[in-house]
Amino acid sequence: MNCNSNNNNEKNNVNNFGYLNDGRVSTVITLKNSQGTEISVSNFGATITSIKTADRDGVFKNIVIGYSNVTPYEKGTPYFGATIGRFANRIAKGKFTIDNTEYSLPINNGNHHLHGGDKGLDKILWDIEKIDPQQVLLKTISADGDMGYPGDLTVQVKFSLDNNNNLRIDYQANTNKKTPINLTNHSYFNLSGDFRNQINNHELILNATQYTPIDSEFIPIGELRYVRDTPFDFTKSTIIGKQIIHTPSGFDHNFVLDKEIEHEMYNDLYRAATLTDPISGRQLQIYTTEPGIQFYTGNFLNGTLTTENGQPINKHTALCLETQHFPNSPNEPLFPNTILDPGTIFRSSTIYSFKVTSKQF
Repeated sequence: MNCNSNNNNEKNNVNNFGYLNDGRVSTVITLKNSQGTEISVSNFGATITSIKTADRDGVFKNIVIGYSNVTPYEKGTPYFGATIGRFANRIAKGKFTIDNTEYSLPINNGNHHLHGGDKGLDKILWDIEKIDPQQVLLKTISADGDMGYPGDLTVQVKFSLDNNNNLRIDYQANTNKKTPINLTNHSYFNLSGDFRNQINNHELILNATQYTPIDSEFIPIGELRYVRDTPFDFTKSTIIGKQIIHTPSGFDHNFVLDKEIEHEMYNDLYRAATLTDPISGRQLQIYTTEPGIQFYTGNFLNGTLTTENGQPINKHTALCLETQHFPNSPNEPLFPNTILDPGTIFRSSTIYSFKVTSKQF
């Protein structure tokens, strides 16, 4: 582990996160701000393991599914809190072509490739480059041929928590061969902080007038479709449960963000989503540089996994809002480009801003 810090006293937010099967030790770093918000990040999978925020009464609870040691993560979870790559979401048939060369990737989701493969960036131990009380920088190198992808890919992810309850994630990468890249974080949110509750009463706004429709195997059909007058319309604050009844399998769709018409920006990041739990008053606002966001309602959670206190994690217990490029982009020339060229630097940023709303009467 490479770990640099400006002050030895700053390392008191670093703790042992348990041992991997091969004997290596994993680490968890807890970022804290002046308002009492705490974000914990493990270097296994560059994973957010906990986000503790206050409700309108000042009660702090963890609002993401996570664990206090590495064992469940190494055993395998549905990507709880992990950094996803090299390519987040699905690539059809696990194949793509660059400059007339076809590449084959592991098939790990039905007939398709999902989230970087059997051992993507979520299942490796990252190097810790720098730790401060409110920031951690992680780095890894994915070698040429790793999971079938071309090129040596160097990836850095920085997690920063400011005193206004903004968690910023900055991604950076470079390669020595052309390669597809699509990085995101896969946290599962339930703003009530109680994972006995479903997220159906949460209210959601997506800054998206279009989405990418999918086939029966969750692969985009290659076109954009307007959300108006469909269950996919979250352009105004909408109770999720009222829409999900019209989509029997739940939501697992990429929404096309309306950056070109959106005026609200946060240091060059555009507003993507606002999620509110009206009971606790917790609110999550998301800003990003990415063109899309995957809205996933935990459809495949089935109670076989439990929280640390033994509570079954059931369907619709939590949801994901994953900022990203579009699924299967390497095979869809009309989608925004995801091929990273040598000599260029991939950069992407997302902010999770935690707020509290007043009680509605």
